[in-house]
Amino acid sequence: MKIKEDVLRECAYFSTTIYIDKYKPFKGKANNHDIQNGEVDHIRYGILNEKKSDISYIVIRGTGNIWNIITDLLVFCKTKMFTFQKENVTHSKKIQFHKGFLNSAEMIFNQIKEIDMDMSKRKFIFTGHSLGGAVAVVLALLFIENGYHVENVVTFGQPKICKEKDCKFLQWVLGDRFLRVVNNFDLVPNLMTGFWFLFNYAHFGDELRIYSHKTSNYIPFPKSQKEHSFFKQIKKEKVTEHHMNFYIRNLNK
Repeated sequence: MKIKEDVLRECAYFSTTIYIDKYKPFKGKANNHDIQNGEVDHIRYGILNEKKSDISYIVIRGTGNIWNIITDLLVFCKTKMFTFQKENVTHSKKIQFHKGFLNSAEMIFNQIKEIDMDMSKRKFIFTGHSLGGAVAVVLALLFIENGYHVENVVTFGQPKICKEKDCKFLQWVLGDRFLRVVNNFDLVPNLMTGFWFLFNYAHFGDELRIYSHKTSNYIPFPKSQKEHSFFKQIKKEKVTEHHMNFYIRNLNK
């Protein structure tokens, strides 16, 4: 696994505490971080700039209200042209994203650009749970396209964000910087599996799958793209397994 253990645990902590109300989720980190909170289209985010390094965490909250549920339900595609450069190779491609996640990421990106922060000197780590994880991935792609340094992307219980045909390209862009953490019986990452004739969404990125018997399995892309059928596992899958507290519990075993 390419993501450092301390980064993984920090992302899990931030993705949990972003749910705390009144914009005070990170007060315990105030001594070591400059903290800014924001909200766009009812989606809360936090920016934590480490004071003694050039690392910045951007944390997106998951589903927390009826407006977030509406964003989740905007499952039809929206196409966006992306242009990326990697290893002296420039490539442009039209990507079909989940409309709700793309819209939210674009709005958050536009707001963050207005913050008084020298983004060119920071290395960004993106994280979030559920809807927050999905938006975090798209937001990281927007940062890369605009020339900013993306160090890592770590998501928890993230739903699918793009069409299967676009996964290989997006994997080329993010590579081993991107890790999806998935509880084995979390139903949300499996949603839209089996509905290929309508949406044909798929995952990309390396996966850390956590099992109930206190073990985990690191699955690199493209093996991580293997579908865990929602229909075959529906009797085993549990709503509670999607809760961020269960991710914290399983990571701490």
